[in-house]
Amino acid sequence: MGAAALIGLGAPRGAWADDEPGFGGAAVGRKERAIGVGTALGGGFGSAGQGISGAFLLPTAELQFFMPAEYSIDVSVPVLNMALVSALTGGVLLGGDMFFNVNAGDGRVRFVGGPGIGFAFAEINNRSVAAVKIPAQIGFEALSKRRTFGFKLMARPWVEAGDGGFGGGLLGVVAFSGYVLSDTTSD
Repeated sequence: MGAAALIGLGAPRGAWADDEPGFGGAAVGRKERAIGVGTALGGGFGSAGQGISGAFLLPTAELQFFMPAEYSIDVSVPVLNMALVSALTGGVLLGGDMFFNVNAGDGRVRFVGGPGIGFAFAEINNRSVAAVKIPAQIGFEALSKRRTFGFKLMARPWVEAGDGGFGGGLLGVVAFSGYVLSDTTSD
């Protein structure tokens, strides 16, 4: 659909990535994702040297910071998990993960995935443990027509090493994000 038809539908000129150049070959401003804010939740299994057990991811705080070519730095902080475990144990649980995310594809449904780094720290019953995590995420994202909302279905495997030994696991994750768009210029 051409830019003139999009203007006729009430959409801002250049609102979609597949817009054609403007009249007379002039550059058209494009809307690219700049920042995303959302949440994720899921479940799976994990092991920290004491056998395999269930792992639950209560709603998290998810932030995405976009770079050119739809790459992003994604930060995931399990706020509710930390609050619940801290309250139930009378201790402290802190942690988070950061991913370099590749958003591959030009359409509204696209591949998402990439490696990450994370940490976990817990102090419970006067015993402290810390771990470094190497997580990843892989799946797909479906974007709204104007790319201001996204739904992701992903797997998040991880391995970790720390005071408690070696461990790891796998989570199935559903994530929802709202996006702030910024203008870019394409020729």
